[in-house]
Amino acid sequence: MSEPTPQEDYEKRLRRFVVMVHGQEGLIAKLAIFREVVRHYRERGDGLWEISPPLYFFARAMQSDVLLALARILEEKKRSWGNLEKFLDFSAANSGRIVWKNGQFSEAVAFKHKSALAAHSDIIASIRGRRDKVIAHLDRKYFFDPEAVEDDFPLEDEAMIALANEIIKILHEHERGVSDSWSFHLAEFYQIGVDNMIRSLEDIARQKKRGA
Repeated sequence: MSEPTPQEDYEKRLRRFVVMVHGQEGLIAKLAIFREVVRHYRERGDGLWEISPPLYFFARAMQSDVLLALARILEEKKRSWGNLEKFLDFSAANSGRIVWKNGQFSEAVAFKHKSALAAHSDIIASIRGRRDKVIAHLDRKYFFDPEAVEDDFPLEDEAMIALANEIIKILHEHERGVSDSWSFHLAEFYQIGVDNMIRSLEDIARQKKRGA
């Protein structure tokens, strides 16, 4: 079997990233759910957990889910074959042999995307650190002092959401370049679903108070 051409290799890698982002359990679905929970928390604060205590654990679970999805895509090159930075390096190295629908792929596009990711270096470091030191392997330091992770690897929800949106934007540009179209996703569907769930729980909690 012959080796794939740079164009074929590029498109094959891109398709896999598109699935990781747009698939049923991909980044976009998880991000939409998490972002809606964060929105409700901004509006209500800790009162959100008073509506239904399990919402707190739901929110934390979604935060971890988004973190792990991002860590997978942004794994360091030396530790992973299928990561976004390696894809961008491959794209830059083969720019003269990759063609987009509107013409030749430019090396400058790959460098622009690498620069865009570099702007999120702090949150990327926190995501990798939490995944390695706390989630996948519990280091002695965080075993005895769990709160230390907040200082060593600070994790702001808004920063994580912004990073996820940056990744989606980058892959969107590549997908549109190759096919002159982009994948349809159901982010709004998931957001509406979470909003309806929280409002329904709020109605139930309100009715219980009235009946107390």
